[in-house]
Amino acid sequence: MKDASKCIFEHSTYAERNNNGENLFKTSILKLDKAQAAKRASQSWWSELKSFGVGQANNLTMAVFNKFVGHYTQMAWEKSYKLGCAVVHCPKMTMVNCQYSPTGNYINQLIYTKGEPCSGCPGKCNKAEGLCNA
Repeated sequence: MKDASKCIFEHSTYAERNNNGENLFKTSILKLDKAQAAKRASQSWWSELKSFGVGQANNLTMAVFNKFVGHYTQMAWEKSYKLGCAVVHCPKMTMVNCQYSPTGNYINQLIYTKGEPCSGCPGKCNKAEGLCNA
């Protein structure tokens, strides 16, 4: 995320981001509220699923990855459980940079295990969102 503070809209090297996965988003709306910027970024990345799809197998093949779904698949990647995001107000844009650990998007691996919402949670769960409580 060191490049985010410099207002450079390009992916960091793996070394600079400790091998974390990374999603970037920018908008020309200056000084956009940080929560709104994060929401727009998330919606943009998640919309790749609806726009391009990943198939019923839910497997990240090279053909699936080449459909431009990498932001969505990184967000949905089952094995990524740590997330850090920065929203930066730059002179010509508002930028969002999110990093995921462990990194996702491994070719020929499942994006996530299909099942009933919350079925894999070790403790309590928010069933409405299908997310485990941390």
